[in-house]
Amino acid sequence: MLDQAITSVLVGGALSLVMSVPLVIHQYRRFGRLSAGRLAWTVLTVIYLTALIAYTLFPLPAMTEAFCAGRSREFLLNPVTYFADMARHLAGMSPMEALASWDVRQMVLNVALFVPLGLICREFMGWGPLRSLVTGFGVSLFIELTQFTGNWGLAPCPYRIADINDLMTNTAGTLVGIGIAALTPRLVADAGHLAARRGEARPVTRARRWLGMALDGIYWSWAFLLGMACGVVAWTGLHGLPMNARLDYGNEIQRWGLVGAVAAEFVIIAVPALVGSGASLGQRTVYLRPAPASRLRLVARAMVVGGAMCLVSNLQPVMTSLWTIAAVASVWFDTRGISGLITGCRIIDARSLDGEPARPAEEQADSGPAGGGGLVSLASRGDPASS
Repeated sequence: MLDQAITSVLVGGALSLVMSVPLVIHQYRRFGRLSAGRLAWTVLTVIYLTALIAYTLFPLPAMTEAFCAGRSREFLLNPVTYFADMARHLAGMSPMEALASWDVRQMVLNVALFVPLGLICREFMGWGPLRSLVTGFGVSLFIELTQFTGNWGLAPCPYRIADINDLMTNTAGTLVGIGIAALTPRLVADAGHLAARRGEARPVTRARRWLGMALDGIYWSWAFLLGMACGVVAWTGLHGLPMNARLDYGNEIQRWGLVGAVAAEFVIIAVPALVGSGASLGQRTVYLRPAPASRLRLVARAMVVGGAMCLVSNLQPVMTSLWTIAAVASVWFDTRGISGLITGCRIIDARSLDGEPARPAEEQADSGPAGGGGLVSLASRGDPASS
């Protein structure tokens, strides 16, 4: 049981990490900001779903012919049988022994396993009690049918018993979760409330600038990998795929891939500077943009950090790393960053009026390490329901 819990946390955490960038992009495009509370609930939901799979389907037994010969496909539909067996097993036990018995622990686990689902449906998804309860029943029914069919025919034979009592206790657990959600204050901002305020301009904080930079780095990395693949494909298209191509033409293939990677990275840095507000893709994601400036200054701003990194990263990787660190660190002192300081471009919220001045973190009343506007405060400022 402990192994399943550890596996759920590790697998769920890994899945959440893989999903982190799409989640951040989704939240900014839907809500206009990052909601730390909803992000945390999403991570917990992923971990919970992996736990649900781990506890209901694993571990898999050794499904030999002898094992499968002793298994039958059966759905226990008589709820009385379960409680009759429990009464027989607990006969003669003291109350403490009965509470510590496997029969009682199994029943409590079946209830407890679905309590988080009731909380997720009510607290995070914002669904009504009936819809949440039906969801719990439906998820439990799906699990029981999965066990009844031997993982829908993927397993050689059913290895767990489908039982209507599990369906009842799981649904009861969902109901308990719904009740807990009704008795406790709401701990996460409502999606509708956040979406309604999507168009509001918000302060330009250090944390928000760093998040935009991180997203830019991810976008550039994706472009680099895609460009490298295109370069290799282009070489293959011109030369075919000769025998031992990797050994005999390795350096040539690598050069083509590198040229394609740098070209793709340069395009994804330069083109946004030539279009619309001139903001980078990462800045656009988090609703930031340079204050109105000439197109030449906007292109120069993009080239100061992104362009320089793209052009010299393979020739001077150490210098590129130092320049990247300097660019990130410069935001601590001024939210314009190195590119803005050199080119004279201010960074403002993309939803603010053209003439509205930037509101950097250092101008906020709270001068904490994130300028009073870290990721948590971005999710909660002006919204008592967020966390």
